[in-house]
Amino acid sequence: MVRLILSTVGDNPLTSAIILSELLKDGDQVVLIATMESYEIASRIAHWMNSSINMAIQEEILQIPAFNYQKITQMVNEYLTYEYSEILVDITGGTKIMSLGLVNSVDTKQRFQLFYLQNGIIRELNQNKIIEIENTLSLSEILFLYNWQFSAIATDIKDTELKLVNIIASIHQTLEGGKSWYEWRKSTFLPSTQKYPYTWKDETELSTLKLPLPSNTYFERFVNAIPNRIENEVILQLHDLHTALDTKTYEDTCNWINGKWLEIYVYSQMRQIKWIEISRNLETKFPMFEIDIVAKFKNSLIIVSCTTITDSAPGGKSRLKSKMFEVIIRARQLGGLKTYPVLVCMSDDLDTLKNEFRNVSLDLKYQIFGRKDLVNLKQKIENWIETIKGE
Repeated sequence: MVRLILSTVGDNPLTSAIILSELLKDGDQVVLIATMESYEIASRIAHWMNSSINMAIQEEILQIPAFNYQKITQMVNEYLTYEYSEILVDITGGTKIMSLGLVNSVDTKQRFQLFYLQNGIIRELNQNKIIEIENTLSLSEILFLYNWQFSAIATDIKDTELKLVNIIASIHQTLEGGKSWYEWRKSTFLPSTQKYPYTWKDETELSTLKLPLPSNTYFERFVNAIPNRIENEVILQLHDLHTALDTKTYEDTCNWINGKWLEIYVYSQMRQIKWIEISRNLETKFPMFEIDIVAKFKNSLIIVSCTTITDSAPGGKSRLKSKMFEVIIRARQLGGLKTYPVLVCMSDDLDTLKNEFRNVSLDLKYQIFGRKDLVNLKQKIENWIETIKGE
């Protein structure tokens, strides 16, 4: 006789996949119980089982009404006309009515084991046992389950680009350097490259631009790191940087100067942490938004948003607060077993910024890194992850 696993499916595919990865054995029959709203999620879980679980498993999806208790009980009963060696019931996903209907159906037929995943722990409710989670899903499996996509494939960073982002980060090591870069962007770069706010000039105009840089060693290091540049003065010719970065358009080059460099820098630092999986430029469909960087350790996710906004910029404090709210909301929307929002910014007043959120996101452990943290950022992020790994 085969074992039967009945699993209710809600809006979080990862929790269902995690508990199934622990319960499944070769030869099991799995019935995913879903509503019309969660049917597509159940389909992805079934596809994941077929492609990722190296076992002979029979799976099917039972679509039931979300709130009709009698109908749920009746439909589930049709699966219980056979004798099974064991019946395992997972009520982690779906509505409470789905769970009640399922448990009531099984309870009238055969003895069963009841499971529930909560706060990273699987509980066998019949005997009040705790099952440790041993299996971990890969980042690609999690992305598939959530139907996330990459808006751009995160390829390896070229040596020149890595050198340039490290130099810009070093410019920001001092408050004076950070202000110098900010003032150059505000007074020289943006007026020269934009037709009007938030709109770049056309490609032809941008390709011929020569931008003077402040006369200091930081900016000299930056411009001298651009290979095959034409000018010998401390002048940034946009065409030289465009060629060095190998960006598709000059608009992409401008976006890189205007703040994309920070995402590349943070990504380059985090990918040095050997025990996490990481990628960037993540795009979701429903709801539709983008994430700068996503990392995974065990079955937990870290969602990272990067911004070059400073406290001293016009409306800087409120804009930083909005950015942090945004990444917290994204973390809640994405779900996961546990999801941790992180903001990397140019704030020099992190205590004030963090105080804004002490009573806002009590259910989420978040972190904010500022300008001073850019030095040895990899180690600081790794140390923080160590504090949450055991949760």
